[in-house]
Amino acid sequence: MEEVIRFYSGPGYSLSAVISIPDARDGSQRHPGIVLCQGYAGLKEALMPAVAARLSAEGYVTLRFDYRGFGESEGPRHRLIPLEQVEDIRNGVTCLGARDEVDANRIGIWGTSFGGAHASYAAAVDHRVRCIVSAVGVGDGERWLRCLRREWEWRKFLKELEEDRNQRVRSGRSRRVHPYHIMETTPEGWEFWNETVAANPERGEVEIPLECAEAIIEYKPETVAHQMTCPALYVSAELDALTPLDEQRGLYQRSPEPRRYVVLPDVDHHGIYKEPHLSRLLDLSVEWFNEHL
Repeated sequence: MEEVIRFYSGPGYSLSAVISIPDARDGSQRHPGIVLCQGYAGLKEALMPAVAARLSAEGYVTLRFDYRGFGESEGPRHRLIPLEQVEDIRNGVTCLGARDEVDANRIGIWGTSFGGAHASYAAAVDHRVRCIVSAVGVGDGERWLRCLRREWEWRKFLKELEEDRNQRVRSGRSRRVHPYHIMETTPEGWEFWNETVAANPERGEVEIPLECAEAIIEYKPETVAHQMTCPALYVSAELDALTPLDEQRGLYQRSPEPRRYVVLPDVDHHGIYKEPHLSRLLDLSVEWFNEHL
């Protein structure tokens, strides 16, 4: 069973969300809950329904939602500030824990790509989170954006950020750019983007303020990962050129036990979202949640 809801985050922004509840629920049992966190500029309609369906079939209540400013949620349009998204996730934990169907003492986070970074960060600063799964995540925003560029491109990009900072001071506005102007992507990434836009033409109109790049550069989940008090599973894709394996390894190495790191062979960043790799990722996720939630 699914229920469309809204909850609030930040300075009163109404966030659009969907709760998925196991069909076999008899009304007397409280289930563990999992907050689902999509990646960079993602929406709750992409990938997350499949993840929710699998976890719901395994007895978990899930919450998927649009971050503030994205999709059907309120907030400044497409302003991607990592710590604000972490705040949205923490409020999602509160929302999920308040549900009658959910055992508030058994809530986890499942995140992918930039959402994998958020899963680690949220668990580090919010010890209500009892277990996480982070897939193809990011450990250090600056290192991540830099590794996607050649050295001269990185210097040019930093110059753009400096010019935008000066413009914001004078005008109060940041230059808006394509999401992949900030996050340089791979040919597979562009193929994924074009498939997404074909399914949802409004996605083609997304532009992100360039100031968001500065917030991403300053975002370093690795520096707080040691504060986690919950089990963490990290999953990488062997051929990932978008979030290289070092990003997940950095998070894994700084996370306390119990922890696990798995590399799925012969698959790239976006291929992990397709079969048969997605089922393997979800098999690992379910095993981890079953053991620790």
